[in-house]
Amino acid sequence: EQSGCVAAWASVQEGDFQRIQELTHRSLIWDSGDQLIDLNGRRALCFNPLLGGISQERAPARLNQGAANATGLEWGARPAFLQRQVWARCQDGLLHTGRPKSTSLRDAGSWADRRKVDSFNLFYADIEADAQGRVATLTGRPVQSPSSASSPQ
Repeated sequence: EQSGCVAAWASVQEGDFQRIQELTHRSLIWDSGDQLIDLNGRRALCFNPLLGGISQERAPARLNQGAANATGLEWGARPAFLQRQVWARCQDGLLHTGRPKSTSLRDAGSWADRRKVDSFNLFYADIEADAQGRVATLTGRPVQSPSSASSPQ
């Protein structure tokens, strides 16, 4: 595990060619003069949260530690994890994923509703575990589970 890393990606569900085109042709980056510019054919950073790094390898759904849907949860409530929901693979700077097995993790509603930020995260538990490992490396302390970290000592 390394610390001081950046984890970023733009995800598309396999077969969503319109979204692939939108992300490929409309993505912007910061240049050395602090100006936003087009990618101009460059690939965007694509971190695969199932593998914990940058790789073109296809990570199978069995590696998915848990997606979460936070719809209707109170602030601070921990969502239940739905494991093995999607596979993921970085390809041409985009994170391609399979269709989630659970309908609660799929876009729904009108065209406008599908353009909003999702109320779910396909990689919640994966990101959490990755961050905990990197913090443990940085601090030299072992990883604490979220339940033991919040328990009174």
